[in-house]
Amino acid sequence: MHAAPDGKDYRYTGVFEEIATMDRPVLTSSSADADGNVVPASRYGMPGAWGRW
Repeated sequence: MHAAPDGKDYRYTGVFEEIATMDRPVLTSSSADADGNVVPASRYGMPGAWGRW
């Protein structure tokens, strides 16, 4: 979870797929709700595909 300066909490979920070196991790990342379920980035006011890579 990330707390923004405006006081809003932004939650994320993901999986580290590979950590060959610390400068190049391979991972998934998605916006999430409080239960860890993937939600669209628009829930947090972000446009487009933010939060789903």
